[in-house]
Amino acid sequence: MLLVVTLTYVSAQDAFHRERRPQKQQHERIRDGYRHGDLTPNECRRLHHQQREFRIAKRMAACDGKISKRERKELKRLKHRNDRSIYRERHDREFR
Repeated sequence: MLLVVTLTYVSAQDAFHRERRPQKQQHERIRDGYRHGDLTPNECRRLHHQQREFRIAKRMAACDGKISKRERKELKRLKHRNDRSIYRERHDREFR
């Protein structure tokens, strides 16, 4: 019984950290873009706002204790939208 509980706990923590990794990578991409001059302050603000919207959507999806297939699909769509936005803003030839 203790082994099952321990394995479940470890598995849940791994899933939590895997889920946070893409958010952290996106934040680092935004920070690096600003440091290198690829992003203007307004672009950074807009990208951080999108990140915040994603975190809120994720929290809302998980508030009932389970993320449904539809919610997971929507979160994936938002994550890809954020990825594309970061790429486009960093490569749009606007410099700080």
